[in-house]
Amino acid sequence: MLDLPFYGDWQLCEARLGPDTRPGALAFLCGPEGGLLLSGASDLIHRFNQAMQLTLGSDDGYLAYGRFFYSMLRSIEGRFRIIDAPAEIPWLPEATANQVAAVGRQVRPMRLTALENGVAIAEACLLYGNFISQSRLRIHATGMVEMTENEPIATSLLVRVEALESTVRYEIDFDLANPEPSNALTRSPAMP
Repeated sequence: MLDLPFYGDWQLCEARLGPDTRPGALAFLCGPEGGLLLSGASDLIHRFNQAMQLTLGSDDGYLAYGRFFYSMLRSIEGRFRIIDAPAEIPWLPEATANQVAAVGRQVRPMRLTALENGVAIAEACLLYGNFISQSRLRIHATGMVEMTENEPIATSLLVRVEALESTVRYEIDFDLANPEPSNALTRSPAMP
């Protein structure tokens, strides 16, 4: 469980599936009023923000919410992840030492560059599918998050990717010979 101070007494929880099923995980919010299963869709988070008293307050609050928001989003190529350090990149064993080192030199921690009138401007390295980009985000006090710039810094990476089927998160590997999202192939036997 992870405390989410911007949601008061609510926490982010995860339930692992297995061993009788394919290994996977569910993410949900739990709090005094009950629970909410997260589906990977931003509109669910926005509706929750309207129902709750979202309180971002400080620089740390905006950064924590931005990180939470992106980590809960899923799309065709998998989950979005903000990467603060090279060690957070989920490399596959086939990744070369040169690739790991080259990408690692470009990764920077998420940081706030401005906070004015309830809108924070942040810079972050964002892992999505098998690429990492340097992104500029606008994080509003209402919980709306916009990506205003997105410059790829590394592509065709040999990394683990998490995809969503219904509300269950599974690891997938990309067929690097044909890396279209529809060619996401085998599910890894276990999630780290």
